[in-house]
Amino acid sequence: MNAPTLFQGPSVWPDFAEHLLSIHAHRVFLVSGDTTWAKSGAAVSVEALAIRARLTIPHRFAAFDPNPKTESVDAAYALARECHPDLLLAIGGGSAIDVAKGVLDRFLAEGGAQPPLLAAVPTTAGTGSEATRFAVLYKDAKKLSLDRPELRPSLVVLDPALTASLPPYTTACSGLDAIAQAIESLWAVRSTPESDAFAEEALTLLLTALPEAVKTGNNFARASMLRGANLAGRAIDITRTTAAHAFSYAFTSAHRIPHGHAVWLSLPAVALYNAAVTDADCQDPRGAAFVRERIAHIALRVAGGPSPAALAAFLRDLAAELGVELDPFRLGVADKAELRLLFSQANPERMANNPRALDMDDWTSMWPF
Repeated sequence: MNAPTLFQGPSVWPDFAEHLLSIHAHRVFLVSGDTTWAKSGAAVSVEALAIRARLTIPHRFAAFDPNPKTESVDAAYALARECHPDLLLAIGGGSAIDVAKGVLDRFLAEGGAQPPLLAAVPTTAGTGSEATRFAVLYKDAKKLSLDRPELRPSLVVLDPALTASLPPYTTACSGLDAIAQAIESLWAVRSTPESDAFAEEALTLLLTALPEAVKTGNNFARASMLRGANLAGRAIDITRTTAAHAFSYAFTSAHRIPHGHAVWLSLPAVALYNAAVTDADCQDPRGAAFVRERIAHIALRVAGGPSPAALAAFLRDLAAELGVELDPFRLGVADKAELRLLFSQANPERMANNPRALDMDDWTSMWPF
């Protein structure tokens, strides 16, 4: 795959401006939510960028939810078509970047003129959306996925200063999402040596940086988080995610649990479930023994020992350390009947990428664990 042009380091914004000048990108359609725009420092950074790169920015589109709807993309695209942009500039978390990807998807579907480039500036360290070819949108409370290589951002700006205003809980949820992406990529049916390398490097950065970023918010930890999240995104861009992500969307839609938190609700149990894979229920063509060895490797890498139980315990303990509740019944889920219903709504594409096929009775018997 073609890697994006990545801008990071102390001169990130001047370097980005010089690049925009060099490629003659002057007319910009900007997507950034009001809270992000006001609190992250993005407004000041973009004002300086516009002067330095001689940009025209007719609109800033902010009318989208944390779980963006297709109607928001329709509205954004209508505005974008009016200004004929050279560049779509998305600044924010996964929601802003996914809306911009939806707009680009509309331009690509329209055909004809050269579509604008997409530049992504994440202000959370977790979704990896700036590194992937897919986007998550919702229509009538149901998740819809966009998935095409042309949606992968061409330009990525990683500025840890833009994440400094995030509260601890948001920092934790974003980071847990990135760690889950790296872990799921390693055990995914579609894993490759290239994706493994991205995921392993991501874990090296994230496991050290996340507790520090949550507790102190120091700039070095936040820079490591951004880089680790980008690498985790590059890993899942190759492999896609698996069962924990497949389960998460229903919890987010029904109870507005932030995505990374929702993923972590099932991740420890998914680790235990996948570790019990047999030849009869293995979905990975490399075989059940390969999957068990891979999960033992993840456990050793993450928890310091090869036991799946140690891995699950580490994941639960990390969430507790960061103040993230994993009991679904304390988060609004009414009872086991609703829990089973939410699990039954798992995304089938992600479930097919899980190394062990899901038996709903076996799975729900693990709860609470």
